[in-house]
Amino acid sequence: TDVKANQKFSLEKGMELIAGVLDLPKAIEDLHREAIFKKDIQYDSTVHGINVMIFAIKIGEGLGYGREQLVELGLAALLHDIGMCKIPDDIVKKEGALTSDEYALIKKHPQFGYDIIINTLGNKYQWLADVVFQEQEREGGQGYPRGITGKEIHEYAKIIGMIDVYEALSHSRPQRKRFLPYEAAKVIVNSSKNAFAPRMIKMLITKLSCFPIGSYVVLNSKAIGRVVETNESSPLRPAIEMLFEAMGKRLPVPK
Repeated sequence: TDVKANQKFSLEKGMELIAGVLDLPKAIEDLHREAIFKKDIQYDSTVHGINVMIFAIKIGEGLGYGREQLVELGLAALLHDIGMCKIPDDIVKKEGALTSDEYALIKKHPQFGYDIIINTLGNKYQWLADVVFQEQEREGGQGYPRGITGKEIHEYAKIIGMIDVYEALSHSRPQRKRFLPYEAAKVIVNSSKNAFAPRMIKMLITKLSCFPIGSYVVLNSKAIGRVVETNESSPLRPAIEMLFEAMGKRLPVPK
């Protein structure tokens, strides 16, 4: 809101929000489940940014990041699309295909984001401006705005760039239905063509793509259970608390 009004803004509230989440036991797991399954919420760019933050922190935890790194990563994820504030709403919210001129303008949002952060926050947040500028770059040079590759891309930008795609696939669009988490991960794995670092894809599959704690699942036997523990060494085989037998009868005691 401040950016659209050409006003100064502060990062303090965002940093407090992320730090508060990190200090609450199991908060990220609860938010992860909400981000995937919550349907009665108006989906917009703000929700997208929050979801990307949640997913990115999960990846950061898998990579062994400390608290300070997780706060930085979460902040960059929240702000990764800040440059979109400079794109007219009728283009951002357009349901049909973009024209070539509209798409060219959309592709300028990393530069807009970089300029917003540097001009508002100064060189202290050069690292944040760099991440925002690079989040559309890809491992093999397929991205934009500069087409840089590999080690030239900030690691936070690599994480956010992959999660940006994953989060978008996980929610419905006018032209398609949403993908389930494992389906979204499968799309990324099958279509990446060196777009994302193998290390990041491995973390995606391990930390995000399968069955969050608290989600309900139907087994091949048609029995129904609830995920109570994940298994990172075998993401497709979580621990399940069985609630209903195959014929739909509730078990007197879950097992």
